Amino acid sequence: MNQAKCNLDLYTEFLIATQKQYSCVELQNVSPDETMAHDSVNRFLNDAKFSPEMLWEVVKNDINPNNGYLCIDDTLLKKLYSSKIELVKWQWSGKDHAVKPGIGIVTVQWVDLENTSLPVDFRIYQKDVDDKTKNDHFVEIINSAFDRGLKPIYVLMDSWYTAVKNLKAVQEKNWRFIGDIQSNRNVSPADTKGTWIKVSELEFAEKEVKKVWLKNFGPVLVCKRILKNGDIRYLITNDLELTNFDNLVSHSKNRWSIETMHRGLKQVCGLERSYMRKATAQINHIFCSFVAFIKLELRRFKNNISWYQQKWEIVRGSVRNRLAMSTA
Repeated sequence: MNQAKCNLDLYTEFLIATQKQYSCVELQNVSPDETMAHDSVNRFLNDAKFSPEMLWEVVKNDINPNNGYLCIDDTLLKKLYSSKIELVKWQWSGKDHAVKPGIGIVTVQWVDLENTSLPVDFRIYQKDVDDKTKNDHFVEIINSAFDRGLKPIYVLMDSWYTAVKNLKAVQEKNWRFIGDIQSNRNVSPADTKGTWIKVSELEFAEKEVKKVWLKNFGPVLVCKRILKNGDIRYLITNDLELTNFDNLVSHSKNRWSIETMHRGLKQVCGLERSYMRKATAQINHIFCSFVAFIKLELRRFKNNISWYQQKWEIVRGSVRNRLAMSTA
């Protein structure tokens, strides 16, 4: 049997190197093996059996399980003109604040205190197939992270994931969390326990952190943040010793790293640029995009070169060679 001409290492390096086209035909055009046809790439994407569990095997030796934050969020891979792709569904896009066609992914990132931020898990949101909500995926992710020996400083999440079920899943592991909550969540002030009001009805002094009872959960600390644009956010934590406003906010800001990762995955790793129709091929491409990102992030940490610089250095080298030939 002939050895497959396309493999994980070749495809992930292609995702890093190519600037715009992420198709099977484009990999055929740039492959160092001139005998490789685009069908080889197609077979690789359709036949590989990559899974979220395999992503952990890729990354586990490059993280310190006792020295980081566990961030959980989701992103939409927009497929505006690709209705025939099997995983595409109309879903909410937080970026566009509208419903768009695309593939939903719940992503998990380990943010190391040494300044590396690596994806460690993901889930494809396809409720019509597995009947799992994003919150169901959240609980699965927390259980998997615990089984893998991760011991986060805090689990960080936005308001979508601060449902009581999720908070209890984190608390059961004796882990601490910090997350946003919606302004209409019911809390009971410490001095009037049993009287439920909306968190937006609490009165806060500047930089005050209050202890309250979150309905159906228990005691938490809550604070009110006013952003530069005037928007108001409410943060909660089950760490009842984190009473300093600045420290609470500082820890919570590490969650922004996962938003940065989403942008990098899409802009430099082609996360949403696959044209494959079959669900298996899309999932394999998504897995490869995460592996490509891990390569870029580890190189960034080791050589102090950003993802974008790494990608553009490939173009600069080609331009430099072209100019040298034209002036020779």
